[in-house]
Amino acid sequence: MVVRHRSRLAAAASLSLIFAVSPAASAGADSRAVAHRLPRVAPYIGTAPTSCPAVNLALVHMRRNNQPHSAPPIITWVQGGALAGYSGWFLVSHRLALGFGARTKYGYPQKIFWQLVNGSRGPVTLQGRNLRTGRPIWFGRPLPNMHPRPLMPGPVIAWPSAIIRPHRGPTLTFFPSAGCYVIQARWPGGGWSIPFTAGG
Repeated sequence: MVVRHRSRLAAAASLSLIFAVSPAASAGADSRAVAHRLPRVAPYIGTAPTSCPAVNLALVHMRRNNQPHSAPPIITWVQGGALAGYSGWFLVSHRLALGFGARTKYGYPQKIFWQLVNGSRGPVTLQGRNLRTGRPIWFGRPLPNMHPRPLMPGPVIAWPSAIIRPHRGPTLTFFPSAGCYVIQARWPGGGWSIPFTAGG
């Protein structure tokens, strides 16, 4: 009876471990990221610096918004090789800039829809950091919210790196503070780096 009881406990522990790591695996992130300590997030976002490195304009694409009653009038995205990132990017004096949402435990979020370019199989690995402090950018996604009409934004999950696969990629990118940043994308046979400024 004691042996049978222990075997049941071992099976339950194994199931608990599987469910503990499955969200990271389902998002295509490195499962070791769940063990990372949460980032140190500034209490206030701060002002975006104006001295960040200029961006390679070949990686920045724009088109006029075809929806006349929606903002912004110009849609901007970054794209190079196998990966594209769609968000509220904007250009200021040849510098790529990005705003923020409200503070979370992972940082200040911005919706960036990372996806593979048509014809690319991936996977693409994403990492990013603050150019002055070295603090990492985190990548994540919202967790399912079962409430039919949630009154507040739902919970999110994030990791300090991301892996983009077909139809699977993070939709939120988190920054610990205002500053100059760089995002690096790497895939078999290629990659790119994009510097930008971020802040309130």
